[in-house]
Amino acid sequence: MSEGWKLDSIKIKFENGYDWKEKEEEKHDRYVGDIRFMNNEKESFNLKIPADMTARYLDLMRDDIIRTAETLGNRIADSMKTKPTNDE
Repeated sequence: MSEGWKLDSIKIKFENGYDWKEKEEEKHDRYVGDIRFMNNEKESFNLKIPADMTARYLDLMRDDIIRTAETLGNRIADSMKTKPTNDE
């Protein structure tokens, strides 16, 4: 009996829209996602994240993403500063 189902991953990605697609939602730029669960026997299943939910997830993460990007930018800028040598 399979037990131990746990969240394995949550993925959200941007997809370009394509005019030639038949489905209206595929004609427009959008974020799409899925959630994957896996058990102890490496069995898994995926659930699609509806478009309205991907927007909610992104809203929840927005501030953390901005803060992380700013921290990374500051670290890169700091690493490019020249450090005084003993000769100066």
